[in-house]
Amino acid sequence: MNDLFQDAVSESGPVECLGQIFPSDAVRREHYLTLLAEKLKDPEFRKNEGFPIANDEAILALSDPPYYTACPNPFVEEFIGYHGKSYDSSVAYSKEPFLADVSEGKGDPIYNAHSYHTKVPHKAIMRYILHYTQPGDVVFDGFCGTGMTGIAAQLCGDRQVVESLGYRVESDGTVLEHQIDEGGVTWKAFSKLGARVALLNELSPAASFIAANYNTAVDVQDFKRDAERILEEVYDECRWMYETRHGDGDVKGLINFTLWSDVFSCPNCADEIIFWDVAADEEAGKVRDEFNCPHCSVLLTKRGMDRAWRTFTDLSTGQVTRQAKQVPVLINYSVGKSRFKKKPDQNDLEIVERISALDVVDWFPSDRMMAGGETRRNDPVGITHVHHFYTRRNLIALSKFRERIFSARQEKISPGLGLWFTSSHVWATRLNRLLASNYFKGGGGVIGQTLQGTLYVSSLSVETNCIERFSLRINSVPYTGRLQELSATRSLN
Repeated sequence: MNDLFQDAVSESGPVECLGQIFPSDAVRREHYLTLLAEKLKDPEFRKNEGFPIANDEAILALSDPPYYTACPNPFVEEFIGYHGKSYDSSVAYSKEPFLADVSEGKGDPIYNAHSYHTKVPHKAIMRYILHYTQPGDVVFDGFCGTGMTGIAAQLCGDRQVVESLGYRVESDGTVLEHQIDEGGVTWKAFSKLGARVALLNELSPAASFIAANYNTAVDVQDFKRDAERILEEVYDECRWMYETRHGDGDVKGLINFTLWSDVFSCPNCADEIIFWDVAADEEAGKVRDEFNCPHCSVLLTKRGMDRAWRTFTDLSTGQVTRQAKQVPVLINYSVGKSRFKKKPDQNDLEIVERISALDVVDWFPSDRMMAGGETRRNDPVGITHVHHFYTRRNLIALSKFRERIFSARQEKISPGLGLWFTSSHVWATRLNRLLASNYFKGGGGVIGQTLQGTLYVSSLSVETNCIERFSLRINSVPYTGRLQELSATRSLN
C-alpha cells in the first residue's frame, strides 16, 4: 500500500491547504492520504452509514484528501473550522426571499462536459448563492449529484460569468441587479463578487466521482498533453479494428459508426430475416411496422417474429452464453474529410469475427448485472453481464483507455483524465440508437442518446468508434479546469 504514496514531486511549488503550507501539491496529497489510511484502520470509522463496500487500496486510489474522499470524509470538521464562521447573534442578517423566475439552458460547455440523468445548470444555482451568501461563506449541498453547486460557488468569483446572468459588477466587486419601479429601471446592490466555499456530499459513487473531478483544478495544457498521448497509444494499437476498405483499391477509411441489426426467424418459413433489410424505408424516412418476408413474402411485424439466436463461449466468464443475434448491416466511415457509407463486405465481417475471438488483456467489468427489474430487463435476450453492453471491439479499446488513465493516477498525470474517461465511454455502449428520420432525411445527428432511466438495447443499435469519441471529448473536459484560476479555495466532497 505504500506505493500509493509515492507521488512524483510536483513542479507547481508551495501550496496552502487548510492553513498548512506544503512544498508541493503532491506532498499535500501524500500527507492527507497517510492520515486517511490511518483512519481507515479504525473499525468505528467504517461503521459510518453509507460507507462503501471497498478495500482500503481502492478507496485511497480514488481519493484526493482532504478535498475528496471515496468514503465519509473525516476532514469535514477541520474544513468547516478553517473556512466557516461561528454564528454571531449580534450581526444582523436580513434577506428577502428570492422571488425571481429562474430559467437556464443546457448549452453551457461546463454543463455538457459530462452527462448525468439529474443535473441542474450551475448558472441557475449561482443566482441563489449570490442572493443569500457572501464571498467565503460555506455552501452545503447534501445531495450534490455531479457537483454543480460546487461549480456555481466557485464561479461566483468570475466577473464575466456573473455579468452573463444579467447582473452588473462594480469595480469594488459589488454586484447589482436591476429592478423595475415607478421611476423606471434602477440598479440595486445585493451581493459581492467572490468565490464561496462548497461542501458537497453524495451517496452515489459515480456521481461523487464526477462531482470531485468537476471541482478539481486541472491544468489544461497538462490534460491535453496526457490525453493526446494516451489517445495516440490506443489508436496505434486498435486502429486496425476500426478500418474499412474504400472501394476496390488499397485505400482504407476510418469507421465512424457501425449499425447493428437484430435478426429474426420467419414464423412461416423459418428462414432468418435481418430486421434492417426488411424494415428500413429510406423513401419514407422511417422504420416500417409491417413488411414482407424476403423468402416467403408473408406479411410480418417485429412482434410477430421469433428471434434468431447465437450460442458461444463467453471468454470473459467461461460460460456458454445464448444471446439474441445481431449482425452489422451498415458502416459509416471517413476518408480524409469526406464521409461515406457502405454495406459491410467480406473483409469487414472477417475483422468482426477475428475481434470476437480475441481475449481482452486489460481489466474490464464482467460482473453479473445486479438483481432488479430494470437492471436485468435484458436477461431474456442474453445480455446478463456488464460487458455484454459493449461490442468486443469497443470493450478492447475501452479497457486500454482505462488501464492507461487509472493505473497512472498515482503518477504525475492530469486528474481530469478520469472525467474524460467516464464522459466519453457512455457513447461506446450498445445502448445507442439510430435516429432513422435524421439518418434518411439528413437532419441533425443520427445517433440517438441512450434512453433515460432504462437499459434499452434497440433492434437497430449503433456501435460508435470509441477512439473517435475520446478524441472529440478532449476539448470538452478542460472547461472544468478553468475553475482553478478563479479562487484559492477548493470544494470538499
